[in-house]
Amino acid sequence: MSTRQFDGNNFERPLKNIGFWSVFILLLFSQCSKSGDIRAYYFPLKDLKEGLVYEYRPVNDDSLPPIYWYYRSFILQDSIYLTGTKYGETLLPEQFVREEMVSNGMLTLESFIYEQDSIGNQHQVPIDIVAGSSFPFEFKEDRGVFLHHLKWSSKVESGVSFEIVKNRSFGGDTTYLWKGQNEPAISFMVKEAIDQIAEGTLSLESEGLEIYQKNLGLVYFNKQFENGFSVEYQLADRYTMEDLEAKFTEMYGRE
Repeated sequence: MSTRQFDGNNFERPLKNIGFWSVFILLLFSQCSKSGDIRAYYFPLKDLKEGLVYEYRPVNDDSLPPIYWYYRSFILQDSIYLTGTKYGETLLPEQFVREEMVSNGMLTLESFIYEQDSIGNQHQVPIDIVAGSSFPFEFKEDRGVFLHHLKWSSKVESGVSFEIVKNRSFGGDTTYLWKGQNEPAISFMVKEAIDQIAEGTLSLESEGLEIYQKNLGLVYFNKQFENGFSVEYQLADRYTMEDLEAKFTEMYGRE
């Protein structure tokens, strides 16, 4: 495992306090740990060597599409990596990320998105990782905010670029019910700003919540945007990539 570290104290640009879910969070996380080792709450790297699809479904909103992430780990002699590929409703890749396990967490090494042009061709767009703190293995109450900061320029829209700043802070200990089992979990409060930069800058900010279940990884997340729009997803199932391909063949009649 790499002895490199990421700096969990980094903080970039304060985001507006939307005040969303404050009462819910107060009730749900009334017992917060002051410090501890939380690496067991990230995706189970030893169990992902053959790869698994995590299928996330919207909560109480059938108009939103499902989200599919295919996670696979690579455990080498000196390094451990996790790759994730996000797929859309047509089973075309939309995003890729590669992370490395460092001494105090998971660090994003590489990422890109896929853009689709007007005739349906996909273009792979590399992402500049300004700050790649993906998941901390330990926390302290006074540690502050973990920063994830990305930038990229569109290959489809000339002169258009994007920037995402995500600030994550530890929320506390909780439990989460998944497939009939109520297991230990932890939460993060998340503030995120997405900027589209062209002749001017269009900004969209959100505030939300992430829950990670022990030995399973991300099981729930929500976002509340300034304009009143919200999204809420939960982990519905895990299965192999072959099962996902079979599911799409059955739905769309593809060979």
